[in-house]
Amino acid sequence: MNIENEDLEFKQSWRDEYLRDVCAFANTKGRIPKVGLNDKGDVVGVPNAKRLLEDIPNKIKNKLGIIAMVKKERVDNKDVIEVSVEPSQMPVSFDGKFYIR
Repeated sequence: MNIENEDLEFKQSWRDEYLRDVCAFANTKGRIPKVGLNDKGDVVGVPNAKRLLEDIPNKIKNKLGIIAMVKKERVDNKDVIEVSVEPSQMPVSFDGKFYIR
């Protein structure tokens, strides 16, 4: 079991609404969301890891104008996606709004 903390957050699956969270992370000190873990940190995996490895960074770049490192990890024979969001030097907006967290 993993534990969420100031730098690490878990998402069971990817939803485009999480781009708002990525925006907030970039506007503060950065953060690493992991997709494929439930709120308790248990590995549930993602069934479409290959597609997410392409989709997530493209959506982040197109919607937020920033680059995020996205990689796949294999944990307990399940795929987990890690998205590394670094703090941005310039404010980042999502759909015309600025978010912080």
